[in-house]
Amino acid sequence: MVKINYRDTSNAEREWLQGFYAVNDPNNINRPVCDLCSRRFQHQRVPANAWYNFDSGNLIEALNVDPFKPTQITRLTIYAAGHSYRSAVTDVELLVQD
Repeated sequence: MVKINYRDTSNAEREWLQGFYAVNDPNNINRPVCDLCSRRFQHQRVPANAWYNFDSGNLIEALNVDPFKPTQITRLTIYAAGHSYRSAVTDVELLVQD
């Protein structure tokens, strides 16, 4: 999981999550999301036992909840949860442009 906590122009604290999974859960027939997410963010399927590069793209659009725009990233968290897993992370970048 990649989790970004941020503040918006109303000074409200918000979060954005991106989950990943390797195997479909037969009990979740609607869409690939998990019960741990406070909002039902769609997760991305990734190949098992292989490196996977993830690029979020421009997060301004994803974090923009009209009429409030993101103003400050307060935390970036990368973690694993759920079923049996073994994972590793390398080269995390947060690129900012004004």
